[in-house]
Amino acid sequence: MELLRNTSATVRFSVTLPALDLFNPVYERGEIPFTTRSSDGYDTQISICVCVQDLISIGGHVKILLGGRFDSVEQTRDDRDAEFTEYPRPEFKGNQPNNVPRHNASLWVSYEIKSRDLQGLGFGAGVLFTGERQGDLGNTFELPSDLLTDAAFFYRNNWRFALNIKNLFDVDSYESARDKNAVFPGAPFTVQRTVSL
Repeated sequence: MELLRNTSATVRFSVTLPALDLFNPVYERGEIPFTTRSSDGYDTQISICVCVQDLISIGGHVKILLGGRFDSVEQTRDDRDAEFTEYPRPEFKGNQPNNVPRHNASLWVSYEIKSRDLQGLGFGAGVLFTGERQGDLGNTFELPSDLLTDAAFFYRNNWRFALNIKNLFDVDSYESARDKNAVFPGAPFTVQRTVSL
């Protein structure tokens, strides 16, 4: 289990530099006046993550990898100046951050043949569930949950060959989003082959 509290205040520096003449450069270093401005408050993000994962081996042939995750994230802003009594961006106060699903779960099962003739030959399949999540900071839309299925075939001996199939059923999924005009789709049905010595 992971608990994280992050509090930050922003200090911004700005400076106006003299124009640079490329054909007649001045190599003197003069004093550069910096302007410093602190933020009006502290941003606090509290996140709780509960992760569970286990690898179960059955008879040396079958391996089952289980995983689950629960996330809860809360963002607040505490103002330091008494003049500021309202949240600076009230449209986001209490909203969930975008692209953070509350629930994730995965299951992967693989089987490897141990007999002499086919030793090293194996296959596996698994599913990955990603819960629905907010698509933008304003929480104006949600990315839907999805369930992706992957599969693999492999051979391991003195060399290794693997054929990995991702998104076996070509399910429409979404990696992330910034807003309604910037939604990034997940990978479609993909086959990947690798050979190594």
